[in-house]
Amino acid sequence: LQIVNQVLADQPKYPEALYTRGMIELLGQGKTAPAKKDLDSYLAAAPFGAHKQTVQSLLAMIAEAPSK
Repeated sequence: LQIVNQVLADQPKYPEALYTRGMIELLGQGKTAPAKKDLDSYLAAAPFGAHKQTVQSLLAMIAEAPSK
C-alpha cells in the first residue's frame, strides 16, 4: 500500500495504481468507502481499461454492502 500511495502522490490518475489501491482497500482491508472512491477513479481514468469488468462487478458489490 505504501508503494501504491507513493505512485499516486506523483501521478494521482494512474489507472493501475488506482485499481491496485482499491483492491487492497476492499479485499485486504475491508474498507468499502475508500475502495469505491479509487475504483470509481480508475473507471474515470481508464474507461476501457483491462480491469473494467472486474471494477464494475466490485462496485456493484460495494453498493449492496454496508459502508466501512
